[in-house]
Amino acid sequence: MFRRNLQRHALLCWCLLAGGVALLLKHQYSIATAADLDWMLQPLALLLQTLTGHAFQPNGTGEWHSTAAGIALVKACAGINFMTMSFLGWCWIMRPPASGFRWYHAHAWPVQLATALLLAWVTALTVNLARILLVLAVGPALDPLLGSTAAHRLLGLLIYLSALLAQLLIFERRLRTRAVAVAIAIYALVMLLVPLLSGQAWLRPAQFGAHALMVLLALLVPVLWIAGARYAKASR
Repeated sequence: MFRRNLQRHALLCWCLLAGGVALLLKHQYSIATAADLDWMLQPLALLLQTLTGHAFQPNGTGEWHSTAAGIALVKACAGINFMTMSFLGWCWIMRPPASGFRWYHAHAWPVQLATALLLAWVTALTVNLARILLVLAVGPALDPLLGSTAAHRLLGLLIYLSALLAQLLIFERRLRTRAVAVAIAIYALVMLLVPLLSGQAWLRPAQFGAHALMVLLALLVPVLWIAGARYAKASR
């Protein structure tokens, strides 16, 4: 019983630490300017320049523009929401083991949190690059159907959810149902609950309502997958 409680307390402490770092990351993003996010926007611009062949130039506000490609990398393009989700995903992957944990192992937690942040930055940069390239490829076909803003938002939501699911499933292959459930929880937390609790959702309720509807529709597929997997397991 003591060992079981120890594992639970360790997992709870680890989750609280990870959640605190994630909230700090979200808060810093909310008050940051585009120039403050140059650590994400500049490498993103350089990668896009390499892959597309279109030159990107910074302006005086920290944004990056490519006149030839018709792309402007503004604050919203930094992908910090996905970086936050990816960070929480990496923290779940690095969580304390279900057995064999001792409290002196917690001395390694600062290094693990820093590693999770670094991995989240690399993951977010890669996924954000794929998102922009996909928008360039299929965005023109979706714009007449959904409108430019809605099409770009929907593509972003679907790519971010797919990438988060892939991240967790790759490292949690033996617990696929749990991995999908964790991805759903992280996605809903960052995309819905945090804006509601912080008050950001209430500043533009109509815009948040449309965003929430897209998020819920995106989550429908993994939720149905979990329901089907549990039904199949119960039927055996």
